[in-house]
Amino acid sequence: MNLKSIEESQVALVVFSKNYAKSRWFLDELLKILDSKTQYGQTVVPVFYDVDPSEVRNQKERFA
Repeated sequence: MNLKSIEESQVALVVFSKNYAKSRWFLDELLKILDSKTQYGQTVVPVFYDVDPSEVRNQKERFA
């Protein structure tokens, strides 16, 4: 995984799917993206693919 490329990006497109939260690798990437947003003002665009955004926001069901 190349976290440096995340840090150097101006925009991050995060696609949340049913299996997203099952992958430790993806969760590590998400943490780096959120860190880059805070540190460098990176724009983060969430996309919800076959997932209700409230599940992610409220950390329910698959995202608990």
